[in-house]
Amino acid sequence: MTRVLVVDDEPQILRALGINLRARGYEVDLAPDGEQALTLAARHHPDVVVLGPRAARHRRRRRDPRPARLEHGADRRVVGARRRT
Repeated sequence: MTRVLVVDDEPQILRALGINLRARGYEVDLAPDGEQALTLAARHHPDVVVLGPRAARHRRRRRDPRPARLEHGADRRVVGARRRT
């Protein structure tokens, strides 16, 4: 099963994404901050990490070259491809 780690400091967003992703058959870990996200990532080894907008902005400020988010529309292709495997 695909495991998703969602990181966002807004509790309502975490809750909504958790409910929706679980309803679609994903295992979901929710982290309200980077420290907990790192702990959960080390423990559960997620297949996908979804970062909230503040985390993505922080990565851009640090000029981190790794992708911080999927481009618009790419999520459907990635999730669809992942589910078929």
